[in-house]
Amino acid sequence: MMRTNRRLIMLSALALIIVAGPQAILSATSDDKAEVRSTVQRIFNQMKARQYDDLYDSLSETSKKRVTRQRFTSSMRRADDNYQLDRIEIGAVRVRGNTAIVDTVIYGRVLRPTEGEGKIVAQQTLVREDGQWRVSSTSPGAGLSSRPARVYLKRDGRWVDITAALRSAAGRRRS
Repeated sequence: MMRTNRRLIMLSALALIIVAGPQAILSATSDDKAEVRSTVQRIFNQMKARQYDDLYDSLSETSKKRVTRQRFTSSMRRADDNYQLDRIEIGAVRVRGNTAIVDTVIYGRVLRPTEGEGKIVAQQTLVREDGQWRVSSTSPGAGLSSRPARVYLKRDGRWVDITAALRSAAGRRRS
């Protein structure tokens, strides 16, 4: 009788783990994904509002080691006259451990050198540090995929990829 009760308890516990286990795992992943989405939206809002000091605080420690607060904020301010952000579309979110990759499309208006509608299609990499998600500019995506950003301008009602032209122009400026 005691052996039967023990087996029954073990089977009940196993059944509970089998039924509840995946749900707990899924909800933790959903919570992580929701937190990552919220972080990406908050960071976009900081960019749009030109809150560059707050934006700097959203960078990972590794990213902060590569650029000082003053250099980061002055660089962002210099670019203010070149674009105006409108909105962000947050697509797929992939989380593995303390790294997240987020597909995003950022829409805005290019003001210089020519005015027009533009968008940037990019994967944002975030890392969890001290319990908070932060933007990482150095993470290769931890195997989650991280493709280079693509820049588009709208011409005659269709999106034209100008990424190669921008990279070429940047290369000429460095030479």
